[in-house]
Amino acid sequence: MQDDQKQHLSELLKRQKEQNHQKEISVLKHQIQHEIPDFTQKYQFAEKTETIQISASLRFAEICGITSGWNPAYLCFQYGSQPLFEIYIKGSSADFIRDFEEWEVFSSALLILNRNFQQGFYLTSKNRKAESYEII
Repeated sequence: MQDDQKQHLSELLKRQKEQNHQKEISVLKHQIQHEIPDFTQKYQFAEKTETIQISASLRFAEICGITSGWNPAYLCFQYGSQPLFEIYIKGSSADFIRDFEEWEVFSSALLILNRNFQQGFYLTSKNRKAESYEII
């Protein structure tokens, strides 16, 4: 009986932790929508299936080469809280570059991925230049 209670408590704690995590993500998304000018006209949050692909690409790939004229492209935050790493924004790479100063409020380094999740480039506040990479 006691093992059942421990298991149940463990499941409840896990569920609570996931709910808190989702709430943090929701709060950050709301903040992003209000902090980035014209967010709803230029950008949208990546859908769940896209998020899974992006996460997998970031987790298992090495980054190395190319371009900035992609539409759609995905913005991935490189610094910040854990929930921020699970928020991916879909938009034009040109808009991400142009609006970098607004995005940098959330993270001083951004990874912009092409829709094929095979190419990307970094934008950093340190040198304000894009470094291109290709996922191998």
